[in-house]
Amino acid sequence: MASGRRERIAKARQLMEQGVDNGKPRADRCGFASSDVMRRTFVRVTGLTPTLYRRLVRQA
Repeated sequence: MASGRRERIAKARQLMEQGVDNGKPRADRCGFASSDVMRRTFVRVTGLTPTLYRRLVRQA
């Protein structure tokens, strides 16, 4: 279960780094039931909100 979660978050990170879609479409593409579930899982795995992660990627 944990490795599947990490794989879905890795896919979400990749999409965010590429600037591809937001919220629900991205959650669907990554296999999450909803954008809320993706957000909570993203924070749990990375320690960052998706919004903060996108900001940091843009600044890099």
